[in-house]
Amino acid sequence: MERHQKQSIRVFRQIREFLATNAPEVGLGSIGKMVERLGAIVTELDEQSRSQEVRQRQARGRTQEKRALARRLRREFLLPLSGAAKLNFPGNKALLTTFAMPQARDYQALISIAEAMAGAATEYRDAFVTSGLQEDFATRITTVAAELRAAISSQAVEVSKRASATAALRRAYAQGRDLVRVLDAMVAPRLEDQPQRLAEWTTLARFVPTGLDSGAQKVDAPPTGSPVEVPAAA
Repeated sequence: MERHQKQSIRVFRQIREFLATNAPEVGLGSIGKMVERLGAIVTELDEQSRSQEVRQRQARGRTQEKRALARRLRREFLLPLSGAAKLNFPGNKALLTTFAMPQARDYQALISIAEAMAGAATEYRDAFVTSGLQEDFATRITTVAAELRAAISSQAVEVSKRASATAALRRAYAQGRDLVRVLDAMVAPRLEDQPQRLAEWTTLARFVPTGLDSGAQKVDAPPTGSPVEVPAAA
């Protein structure tokens, strides 16, 4: 949770508590319903803040998972396949090109190339198995590629949910801020003959943070061409 988000929730809660115990009679009647509404806003801010934090942590976990899978796909599967091709087809430029290590710098391209290499390798399965690869090497490659694709999708979902929670936070904050402004217009005049209480109220009501609308951490969907760590050739 961002610092200004915590500050906003804390100030709204303090305002609610002040009015729950010190609410004056106002010219337009009772402010009880407004206080209840402010309490509901505080509850929503708490819930959306927790959701935002959870989604952020899960998205980071998916990012780490993507990097690990991409690294594994390249090092443990594509690199041995490419090396075996060099052993089996030393003079065949077309096949050496087909099984050359991919230079792709994004995950989606890496997945596509890995699946293409696995598909092409099935035609020469016996030669690759003779070189020491497992009999189901092509299936193993496509399985890891599928796991990488799933991790990408899962991260996109978490990023989307975090963005939704952030938008809900901003909406709830805007409602709370507007509600406090109305309350201030109603409460402050009734406390003018009570300087100490008026000072306390003014400190709270005029200290509502203004940065949540535009200052919240920006969350964008991961770009299609997410970078891939390219390990040094073994």
